[in-house]
Amino acid sequence: MSKQCVEWGEETRKECAEYRDNGYNSCSDWDSKCCGWWPCSWACKLITWFCVAWFWVSNVVCVAWTYFTTAVCLAWEAVVTVVTFVVAVIEVILGTIISAIVFILDVILSIPIIGRFIREIISLIQAIIWRIVGLIDALAWLVGIRPEKKLRMCVIILRDDKGPVADSALVLEEVQAAADIFRSQANVRLIPVGPATIKTPFHGDDEVGDQFIHEMGSTSSDNILDVNCGASAWGDDFLLTGSNFNLLMSRFCFWGNARRLFGYGSPITVFVVRSFKTGHTGCSLGPLTDYITVVGTETTDKTTIAHETGHACGLWHVGGSTNLMFKTDSNLRRDMSNFQAINLRNSRHVTYF
Repeated sequence: MSKQCVEWGEETRKECAEYRDNGYNSCSDWDSKCCGWWPCSWACKLITWFCVAWFWVSNVVCVAWTYFTTAVCLAWEAVVTVVTFVVAVIEVILGTIISAIVFILDVILSIPIIGRFIREIISLIQAIIWRIVGLIDALAWLVGIRPEKKLRMCVIILRDDKGPVADSALVLEEVQAAADIFRSQANVRLIPVGPATIKTPFHGDDEVGDQFIHEMGSTSSDNILDVNCGASAWGDDFLLTGSNFNLLMSRFCFWGNARRLFGYGSPITVFVVRSFKTGHTGCSLGPLTDYITVVGTETTDKTTIAHETGHACGLWHVGGSTNLMFKTDSNLRRDMSNFQAINLRNSRHVTYF
C-alpha cells in the first residue's frame, strides 16, 4: 500500500474533524452569548441547530471526499506501477539506442555559442510543453489527489590535481536531504539515473547510495572547477564551461540522454565543483539547462542540492528561514508550500514514469 496516499488521507480526515469540532465550539459560544428572553432565545436555538447541522454535513462531505481522493490516488499509483515496468523494458531496449544517438547529437549541441544556444532553446520549449501537460496533476493536487512522482538525479564529482574536489559521503548527505525533503513535502521520489531503475509508489523510502555518484577519473579543466553564478554563469554556458558540462552529462549520465531529448523526466545533473568565483555554494540556470552546480565541502548546510534543484524545477527565492527556497544558506530549509509543491511536480524533470 502506498504510504504517502494513506498518510495524506489520514491527515486530511484529522483536519475534517478539527474543522467540525471548532465549528461546534463556535456554535456553542454564539448560543451562550445570545439573548435569554423569548422569542429571541428560541431563534438563537434554531440558528444554533442550523449551525451545528452545517458543520456536521460539512464533516461528512469532507470525510467522504477524503476517502474518494485516497482511493483515486491508490488506484492511479497501481496503474503507474504496472506501466512503470512496461516503460522500463522499452527504455532498456529503445532507450539505449536513442541515448547513443543523443550522445552524438550532444557533441553538436556542445559547440560553443551556436550549439549551446540551440540547447537552451530546446530546454525552454520542453519546459513550457511539459508544464502545460502537467496542469492536470496540478489540479489533482489541489483537490487532494497526490500520487507519487519521480525525479531522476545524476551527481558528478569533479577532480583537480589533488583528487576529487569533495568527499562522496558528504555529497550523499546532501542528496539524502533532497530525497527526504521532496518526498515529505511534494511526494516526489528521488531516483538515480541508470538502466531499468524501477521504483514504484509501493516501494518504501530508500536510503540514497553510491548509484547516484560518479567521480571523474581525470583532472577537470579549470573552467568547470571554479565557476560563476547568475548572469555570468549564463554567459559561461554559451562557452567552454557549458560545452564541457554538456559533454560530461551526456557521458556519465548516459542513461538519461533519451529523456533529455524528449524532455519528459529529464534528469538533473549535479556538478560538484571546487569553488564559485562569486562566493556562492550552489547555482542553477533554471529551465535553461539540465544541470546545477554546487560545492561539495559544505559540512553544516545539507540543503544546497535540494535548493538548487528547486530552482531547476521552477522555484524562486522566498522569505521564511525554514522554507527550502530561503535565499540564505541554512540547514533549516526543509519546508515547501502547497504552491511550491505543485510547481515542483509540474516541472519536466518530475514525472510519473
